Amino acid sequence: MKDFSCELYTPSMGCTQRYSEIRIKDLKNITKYIENQDNTGLCEYFTSLLTELGADIHANELDRIDKFCILLGLRIISIGPTLEMKFTCESTQKEFNYKLDLFDILQKIADVEDLYRNNTVVLDENITIELGFPAKFTYENMDDIVFECLSKVTIKNRTFNIKSLSEIERENILSLLPGSISKDIVDFIIKKQKLLNDVVFLDVKSPFTANTDIIVAHFDGINDSIMEFIKTLYRVDITDMYNIIYILTSKLRFDAEYVENNLTFAEAVIYLNKYKQELADKEKAYKDQSQMGNSASTGQPMPMQMPYNGIE
Repeated sequence: MKDFSCELYTPSMGCTQRYSEIRIKDLKNITKYIENQDNTGLCEYFTSLLTELGADIHANELDRIDKFCILLGLRIISIGPTLEMKFTCESTQKEFNYKLDLFDILQKIADVEDLYRNNTVVLDENITIELGFPAKFTYENMDDIVFECLSKVTIKNRTFNIKSLSEIERENILSLLPGSISKDIVDFIIKKQKLLNDVVFLDVKSPFTANTDIIVAHFDGINDSIMEFIKTLYRVDITDMYNIIYILTSKLRFDAEYVENNLTFAEAVIYLNKYKQELADKEKAYKDQSQMGNSASTGQPMPMQMPYNGIE
C-alpha cells in the first residue's frame, strides 16, 4: 500500500504532481544542514528528497520556482500552514508576533501571469533558444545564473535539452551560440524578476502605532534570498525535535524507527499535545482530590456530591 501523498502545484508545467510527506527523519537532516550553514549540502539534499517523495517526476526537471512551491506545499502539510515570526516596532521598540499564511504565498505565485510564457528567443534563422528559471537555489556568481537560464537550444531543427547534456556536450553547444545571447538572457531575467517582484509575501503593520511602521518583503526568484526564506520555513530547534522523539518513545512507547520514518513533525506535535493534556488533567484531578481530603481532615463541609446515576 502506498503512503499518503498530496497534489502540489508545479508552476513550470502548469499542473500538479503527487508528493509524499516530509517525515521526522527528513526534517532532522534538513535541520542539521541549516544549523551547519551548509547551503550546498542542503540544496543537494532537497533535490534528492524531492526526487524520492515525488511520484511522477525527477527533481532535476524542476526549476527553482517549482522547487520553492513544492517545498512550501510540503512544509504546509508536514509542519503547518503558518509561519510564526517576531518583529520589533521601530517606534516603540516593542516586540510583537506575526503569523504568515503560507497558503497565501502559494496562491500569489500561481496567480502571476506570463511567468512561463514568451520564453522563446529567435537568435537567427538557424538558432532558437528557450529560456527558463535556473534550477539551483544558490550560485557562486551571476554568470552561472545567466547560463543556467538556458533550457533548450534548437539548431537547424535539432533540439538539445541543455539540462540533460553532459558538461562537455553542453560546452560544445554553447560554443555554437552568438555572444549576444548573454544580453537576451539578462533581458529575460529582468522581465521575469519584475513579475515576481509584484508578489508581496510579507506585509506587516505594527500593532503599537497607527499603521505607520510597515515591513514589506517582495518575492525574489533570482537571488539567494529564496534559499534563505526556505531555510526560515524549515528551521526547527533540533533540541525540541529530539525532546519530542524522546517523549514519544519513552513515555508513549512509540517505536523509535516508526516515529522517524512514518510521522511528520505536525503529527508528532499532535501526539505530544495529547500527552501534555493528559498530564494536565491528571494533575488537576490530583489537586482536586487533595483539596477534598484537606477539607475532610479540617472538619470543613465537603462539596455536595450528587449520586451517580450512570448517565454522563
